Amino acid sequence: MHRSIIILSSVLLLAACANKPEQAPSCTGNTLRGCNPVIYFNSGSAVLDKRAKADLDWTYTKMTRFPREQILATGYTDSVGDTEKNFSLSKQRAQAVKSYLVKKGIASDRIIVAFQGEFNPVCTKTECQNLNRRVEVKMSKPNGGWEPMTWDDVSKKMDKVKCFLCEEE
Repeated sequence: MHRSIIILSSVLLLAACANKPEQAPSCTGNTLRGCNPVIYFNSGSAVLDKRAKADLDWTYTKMTRFPREQILATGYTDSVGDTEKNFSLSKQRAQAVKSYLVKKGIASDRIIVAFQGEFNPVCTKTECQNLNRRVEVKMSKPNGGWEPMTWDDVSKKMDKVKCFLCEEE
């Protein structure tokens, strides 16, 4: 019986992968059914490029499906340059994300802006500093605190199936 459940779960997981569910082009977290978009920037810039706008268009669509939830947009920079300037630039990047979504029609009070400057890098090597020039976009439920939520409840179930299968191997 246990093996039958694993086989059935594997089939469901493979079927979900074959359907190629919608997702933002750049994301962190669960990429099977949803993700937290990451908006990347050029060095020293807070200007949204074409790919960033595509990610934010996807985010806008998700926000219209969840009209009561909020977004936390956290800006980051690489470690090149002055720390104070990096804080300012990370704030400008997060504000650029917020401004874009507000222009698309999301209420301003649904988007919280935070900035970290050069702190909390995803890469500390010189050759991958571009990964630190980002804004991470996370959605949450407005419950008086900050309780992160996944973009899609199905993703939680799929993650459990996936992790369960990995533990069996």
